[in-house]
Amino acid sequence: MINTSIDKEFTQCFEKLYDDTIDKNSIKYFCPLINSNEFEYEYMIKKLLQYAPSYCLSRSTLEENSNNPLLLSQLTRNKFRELDKNEGELAELMGYSFLESDLMAPKIISKMELKTDNNMYFNGADGVHYLKTDDGYQLIFVEAKTYDDLYSGIWNSIDSIDKFKNNSIKDEKDGKLKGIKFEKALISANIMKEAFSEEDKQFIKDILYPRRDGIGPVDTSFSVIILYEPKLDKDLKSLSNHEYREKVHEVLKNQIITQTNNIKSLIKKHNLNGHNFYFYIVPLDDLYNTRHSVLQEVLR
Repeated sequence: MINTSIDKEFTQCFEKLYDDTIDKNSIKYFCPLINSNEFEYEYMIKKLLQYAPSYCLSRSTLEENSNNPLLLSQLTRNKFRELDKNEGELAELMGYSFLESDLMAPKIISKMELKTDNNMYFNGADGVHYLKTDDGYQLIFVEAKTYDDLYSGIWNSIDSIDKFKNNSIKDEKDGKLKGIKFEKALISANIMKEAFSEEDKQFIKDILYPRRDGIGPVDTSFSVIILYEPKLDKDLKSLSNHEYREKVHEVLKNQIITQTNNIKSLIKKHNLNGHNFYFYIVPLDDLYNTRHSVLQEVLR
């Protein structure tokens, strides 16, 4: 069975301000640690630097080059496209880190390796993981978004998942409508990159295409990772360190609480109630500059 590849320390980079389950959907809000009235990213960058090879590279590539960490680092950097061409790569890397370290849901395949193959890649899920539950298994497709405001991130994420589920995403290359069916076929065709034994290959096949005499019930789920700009009042900076932390945590917690009903209504509107959702929401100050600077530090 394929297992997680990273340690469990990623959530230590944040304060967990909200953690609730609403209609079986998990919503978690992680705020970066605060140092001298500013968000602190140093430990987060350190962990992302550690996790990036496991996120970007297939298990076969990692295995083949396990004795050459410098080469793995170079291969990882090469897999990232130019930062200005994709606003979501930090969200995708953080989504992988949350799912593996917090949800304990192992990656099934490296989407980053598929992205660099122009013959196969299309704008589908940002990640594919599985989760063992008390009832069986869940196949989790990841949607990662970076948005100026939280509601837009939530709205667009659920809308994208709806299109993905109903195979109505227009492929930028061939103009055809694709979605979950194409994604599963893509994974199935590339199992050899992630599975070394016949048992592992059969396990992935059973996750993708459940059968009565397979591993047990498998349900399709979705994880949504949103990085957004919280737009905090600059006057708060004049508060003492203790007061600033308390006030910012209060403001940010209220921002997610006000969106919980929107999450419920949007899932219902798109007829997605049968699926489990796992939301991970993170505020970043000066969002777009921070996104670039963090990735540059991870990939330097």
